[in-house]
Amino acid sequence: MGKTTALKTLFRSPAKTVLTFFLIAAASFALFSRVTDYVVTRREAAKAESFYSGVAALDNSSPPMTVSYDIDGIEWGSTYSESKPWPDDGQIEEFISLPGVTLADTRYMTAGKIGNYKRLTDETQTYTVEDFILEGAYSGYEEPDDTGRITLLFNEVTVHAGDVEVPYGKPLEIRAIVTENLPDGKNPYPMAFFEKLKIGSRCLIMGENMSGQLSLQINNPLLQEETLRVIDGLGDNYLDTEEFAFYKEQIELYHENLYLYDIVYTSDMRAIPRFNERNMFISEGRPLTNRDTDVCVVNEAFLEAYGLSVGDRICIELGDTLMPQNGINGTTSIKYLVKYLGRPNYISAKELEIVGAYRLDTYSARCSESDWSYTPSTVFVPSALLPVEVPQDYELFCGEFSVFIENPRDIESFREAAEPLVAKMGVGMRFSDGGWSSMKDSFETGTVVSILSVILYVAGAAIALFLAVYLYIGRNKTSYAIMRTLGVSGKTAGNLTAFPFVVLSVFAMPVGGITGLIYASYKTVETLAGMSDSSAPDGYIFVLNAGLPAGVIILCMVLELVFVSSVTAFFLWKMKKMPPLELLQEGAQRTGKVRKAESVIVGQSPVPADYNVAMITDAGDVPAGRKYSALSQAAAYIFRQLRRGIGKTAVSFIMAGVLAAGIGMIVLTRLAYQDAFREVAVKGKALQFASFSIDNLSESDLIEDF
Repeated sequence: MGKTTALKTLFRSPAKTVLTFFLIAAASFALFSRVTDYVVTRREAAKAESFYSGVAALDNSSPPMTVSYDIDGIEWGSTYSESKPWPDDGQIEEFISLPGVTLADTRYMTAGKIGNYKRLTDETQTYTVEDFILEGAYSGYEEPDDTGRITLLFNEVTVHAGDVEVPYGKPLEIRAIVTENLPDGKNPYPMAFFEKLKIGSRCLIMGENMSGQLSLQINNPLLQEETLRVIDGLGDNYLDTEEFAFYKEQIELYHENLYLYDIVYTSDMRAIPRFNERNMFISEGRPLTNRDTDVCVVNEAFLEAYGLSVGDRICIELGDTLMPQNGINGTTSIKYLVKYLGRPNYISAKELEIVGAYRLDTYSARCSESDWSYTPSTVFVPSALLPVEVPQDYELFCGEFSVFIENPRDIESFREAAEPLVAKMGVGMRFSDGGWSSMKDSFETGTVVSILSVILYVAGAAIALFLAVYLYIGRNKTSYAIMRTLGVSGKTAGNLTAFPFVVLSVFAMPVGGITGLIYASYKTVETLAGMSDSSAPDGYIFVLNAGLPAGVIILCMVLELVFVSSVTAFFLWKMKKMPPLELLQEGAQRTGKVRKAESVIVGQSPVPADYNVAMITDAGDVPAGRKYSALSQAAAYIFRQLRRGIGKTAVSFIMAGVLAAGIGMIVLTRLAYQDAFREVAVKGKALQFASFSIDNLSESDLIEDF
């Protein structure tokens, strides 16, 4: 019997062939659909998990303390904060080596210039302070107000530095503190000073523009000179004299500050606490990572102000002076610190590509937060570009060092190890997990049940394929035995017996697999989108990559073919071990049993063997206590058939149970990820909207807490 003849056996029992085809195709469908669903779901879940990470920073600051005192019936106060000792190098190394830590980031800041681009002003600040230097003719003062301040009046004003709008036809008003007996160094100008100041005297004034209110600057030890100097009788070039060298330098610094940017050097922006706390976020492009070398990230307002976009290149001049991070003044505080830090020189120019833009949350850089915050003029660049060596005795501020835990599943183990260590250091720890703590249970549950569902479905598919091979080989034992009896070798007989099944499988597996692949791809999209749509407003767009990697498709197909080939080879091996006559006898016995069970006497109705005909009365009634039931008879027949093929019955029940459990796991997976989706907390702020639209805004489907 050749292969062509062997194929004809498929058409002798078309019903059984079709059923075998569908059994193999169904197993392939279950395998491919479940694997596709798992791969796509886990890929998207992993993508969602990658959004979460942990950032921990040591905090050696103390709570701000306020010292108050009463002078002339007016209560005054000042707030300050002292820092705790910074941990030593050994403690820092121990902190860095905690489980889960991916990298440690120490950030430094210098001043920098970007061509002729002016520094940005922080329009989100409710309270701004800008310095100015001007000169004008003194024209008197107004009486003190309740806070002990007077208003000085100046005409013929010339602005040397700062953004001061001089009123037309009116004197410029500058407030000054004149309360007596303040502590030393707080105020060098008692009331007597202004009473003696002659009307018309020409004065040089250093002041602060506080949200549009001009004030004489309170004496600052770092300023070195008085903030109000009478310059009567001096020539026009008095600022060029040695006596006024400090003021001239301040004017130059003020002008320089207009073009000064805060250059922050970081190995990975993801390690910055405020980014992980979502007080700052990347609005376009991407953040810096430890793989970057010649790129930068700027504020989105910088791009808008100067018509730039992500992908453009800018030239940044880097200063040589390390400065403490400050979210209010940034590097403009150099005008106060020049006495100690020196005026920066711009020793390195780098042309960098803009790879991302960040957005600041509404202004939160209060005094207690300034060490952790940034200004709109902050530019982030790779640490490798730092143009100076860091001194060994350089003192870090708490907002300049942090560690990054990239894998959110390591966050819990990190916290368990970090909290006792930080307590032993005697400092605090600022920690953020980006919201992972509220999500992790759902993600972990989804992962476990998703894996279980794959295992159950793969097991179900394997059982189905095993059953298909078992049934096919079982009904072809007689053909195999006849070929062996006729002298055909065991190998050849086995090949001819299995060949039709192999051909059937080669067609059935791809059909079922491709169908399962297509079904699962669209069904997974529909399911996950349905999970999101269940809690998302109209117009929500769900984007999902439902493609299955080619390697996974090939792997599934190969595993399926290997499994079927192995099971087929096993059954053929068992038949080969049996003598041909024994195989023929086994087939004859099975045939005889079937014929005996199906045989009936002509002219008589088939009745159960244990049914007592004599018990029926002449009237045709069934005696009391014995009732005929068609349902009982059918059930008895079914159970007899189940007992005759106990192996097939057991396999069928196991397969049904496994697939039913797999369906349950799929439902649990869906519920777990649905909970995870619904637990994502999103905070938004409405900006630049009309007041009359507040009612409409409050009724939006997006808003849970207005």
